[in-house]
Amino acid sequence: GADGKLYFGGFGLRHYTGGGFGWYDPKAQKLEGLWQPFSGYAIHRITPALGGRLIAISTSRAADELNGNQTPPEAKLFVYDVTEGKIVREIVPLPKGRSTGLIAEVGSGRLLGLSTEREHANQSILYGVDVSTGEVLFHKTLPWPVSTDPYWPHWVDPSYEYEHLTLGPDGFVWTYLKDVLVRIDPQDASVHVVGKINPVGHPTFVGRDIYLSGPEQLRRIRNVVPTQ
Repeated sequence: GADGKLYFGGFGLRHYTGGGFGWYDPKAQKLEGLWQPFSGYAIHRITPALGGRLIAISTSRAADELNGNQTPPEAKLFVYDVTEGKIVREIVPLPKGRSTGLIAEVGSGRLLGLSTEREHANQSILYGVDVSTGEVLFHKTLPWPVSTDPYWPHWVDPSYEYEHLTLGPDGFVWTYLKDVLVRIDPQDASVHVVGKINPVGHPTFVGRDIYLSGPEQLRRIRNVVPTQ
């Protein structure tokens, strides 16, 4: 965060399935956090926005311990302001959505999100949100699922750490649609296919090369990033 603290999120085990959001102050060596706003919302991903002044929190629906273990009707994006020290905004980008999915800031306060399609397992939804205002900018249905796992996101899914929205050196967002590596233009949300990867892996860029890590051996694809 812009305040120098380290922020993290997660979800409970066994007797509690909701989320928890915390922070560590390395100067004071103090650890703090909160969970009540996230009862019913397991935290899967967080990302800083506006230079770390805001922390965007992506969730999946879970049993709400503070509401008779009833599951909320839809997942939310929560926006935490590090200056005010509180959640300042709750956004529903996908009505009745099970998860708000993968998120990344692609412009000043502008988030790109990618999640599952509620009623069609073979589709996904790309969306845009302005976290400074709470405005949902667009929805776009894509004809391919997010993950190779048809039940993604699981409550616990440590085997799928490769799923991420990664900003590439070309200014595009790189990710997978199932086992196909794609580039997404943050300006118009157009999707450009790079190619099928088997098995998939977590991407890291070095120049125009991309390295794929994970349970397999480290792999490199040379000159995969297009020249400007």
